[in-house]
Amino acid sequence: MVADLPPAIEITAGTDGLVVLSSAAKRVSLFGEVRYGLFKPWFQVGGVVATRYSGGTATEESGLQLLIGPTLNWLGQEDGDPRLSNAAFVTATAGVTTARTAFSGIVVNANTQFTVSLMAGKRFALADNISFSPSAGLLKQWDFSPSFVIQVVAFSLFL
Repeated sequence: MVADLPPAIEITAGTDGLVVLSSAAKRVSLFGEVRYGLFKPWFQVGGVVATRYSGGTATEESGLQLLIGPTLNWLGQEDGDPRLSNAAFVTATAGVTTARTAFSGIVVNANTQFTVSLMAGKRFALADNISFSPSAGLLKQWDFSPSFVIQVVAFSLFL
């Protein structure tokens, strides 16, 4: 039975913001995620790596995030066949965010924060092994208020 087999590796990449590259300002926010199925297709474990950079003429901020945690999937149905590539999902992760702020090339603040996140989304199969995978949720760094995150541009590849 297909539903009893662990799914393949899932690789997801995208952005949670606009990428702006101009002479006055730069903003890049990218993430990559790898998930691996354990036991049943509805349960995966994985990790996320995200990087963010924003800067203008004098100030720049950058960060790197490393998070790990489980993903629970609600499998889609297509002709009675459950497919992970069409599933809704919820992911809870924990890890660290390291950030740096510089003014005129001089670092004025650098820190590492414990970080947790709770994201929910839906995969939409585009092909047998490719999905459009938008999600939204909350991200909390230890010393900061929670942030609402929307990952509109995200695609998954199933290997």
